[in-house]
Formats: sequence, C-alpha cells, structure tokens
Amino acid sequence: MKNYLFGFLLFFFLSAFAFAQDDSHVGEMRYSILTREQFRSLYGPEWDLMQGQELDESSELLSLWGKGNIPDARGVFLRCSNSGRDVNTGDPQGDAELGSYQADQFKHHGHPVSLPGNHLISAPRARCELQSGLAAGGMFDDCAQNGITRHHAPQPAACGGSETRPRCIIANVFIKLRESVPTPAVDSVSQMVAHPVFREAVKNTVKVILNSRDRR
Repeated sequence: MKNYLFGFLLFFFLSAFAFAQDDSHVGEMRYSILTREQFRSLYGPEWDLMQGQELDESSELLSLWGKGNIPDARGVFLRCSNSGRDVNTGDPQGDAELGSYQADQFKHHGHPVSLPGNHLISAPRARCELQSGLAAGGMFDDCAQNGITRHHAPQPAACGGSETRPRCIIANVFIKLRESVPTPAVDSVSQMVAHPVFREAVKNTVKVILNSRDRR
C-alpha cells in the first residue's frame, strides 16, 4: 500500500508540475485584468503589454514576425484575420496584414426623409431665392414675395457619444516576446513538500484513493 501511495504521489506531482510550466510560445497573446507589473511577476519578463513599443533586437518575436514595433492594442478591439474568407461575410478589406490597424468607420448608409404631397413655388420666387441663397452661402430668402407656403425637410437631431461601441469589459492584452526560461528544478525534499503543486497533487491523490475505496 505504501509503494502504491508513493507511486501515485510521484506520478501526480510530476504531472502537475509539468502542466504548471508555461507552455506558451512567442507571438501568443493573452487577455488579463492584471496590471503589467502583476502579469509579468506571475508569467515572467518575456511577456509585455501591447502598447506599440519597439522590439529589442534580441527578441525572438522580431525575428519571427519581422516588424520593428509591437501593435498598440490599448483602447481598441481585436479583429480576427479574414484568412481568405468572403469579403461580403467577413472583413470588407480582405486579408489585411497581421498586426495592422484599422480606423473606425461607419458602413455606407443613408437617412432619407420623405414628405407627403407636392409642394410648388412660383418661378419668380424660385429664381429670387436661388440668387439670394447663393449670394448668402445657401441661406435662401423669400424676397418679400409672400403668399406661397413652402415645406422644408426636417433635419434629424444629433445624438450619441464620442464613439460607436458594443458593450465591453476593459482588459489588458499581453504578447510573448521570447521563450520562457525553464523553472529551476526542486533540489530538496523539503522544497518539494513545500511546493504548492506538490500539495495539490497530494490532495488529488487522496481523493482518488478515497473514491476507489467507496466504489469497493
């Protein structure tokens, strides 16, 4: 029984410790609600905030991607690459360059206004208003020729804020600049026992043993 338990503990510890290592690679991005300092303290200095900074010459991302600056992801949304998809159902600009920036834009549309019935004005008045309007930069005048009613198209009222956006949650976007430095191996039994991954492995092992007993 002791050999069985020890083998289980060792198996779970090695498996859990292996999965605890950072298995990400250069160029990967991650969302986080942590600050830059908090994120780097957990995942290492090989990760950094995407804020348009220049890449160091030693960066593996520079050699793989070939661009000198990281895209600036602060305050903007990310869009998946079109990757050959029909422009009518995907990105209208087609296969835009990875990491490139797209400015905000409204899709082409109109707001037509229709008025019921026909509204006529006399030819003399039309000529007078055209002349006075052009002279005044578009401000048309009756020229004192009263007696004919004209209807003007209503102007839609302006509304809204400083941008167009969906509902969203604010987060940071980080990118991996270089491969992770391997975590130093545990060099003593006391360090292994104190390791949180080992403790979690012990807890999981005990659960497995207890569950197996209950099934008997």
